[in-house]
Amino acid sequence: MVNLPSQPRTKCLRRDFLVAVTNAFPVLHVLVVIEHHSRGLIHYNVTARPTAQWTRQQLREAVDTKSDTSTCRIATLLSGRVG
Repeated sequence: MVNLPSQPRTKCLRRDFLVAVTNAFPVLHVLVVIEHHSRGLIHYNVTARPTAQWTRQQLREAVDTKSDTSTCRIATLLSGRVG
C-alpha cells in the first residue's frame, strides 16, 4: 500500500483590533487573530501604540508559530470593520 501525501488544508483567518480603556492606562489596543470557521483563538497581543510594523510582525507570528505549515496553508485573511 502506498501512502500518498494529502493536499494541504487551507485556513481562513480573521484579524481584528479592539480598544480597551483602563483606569491605569489611557488606551490599549488589542490585536486578535482567530480561525474563521472554528472560531479558535490563534494569536493575540496588546500594545499602547500600534504601528504597521508591529501589526505585520504580529501577523507573521500568528501564521508562523500557531499554524502547522506542513499540513496547512493560509488561504484568506479577513479584517474586521470599525464603524
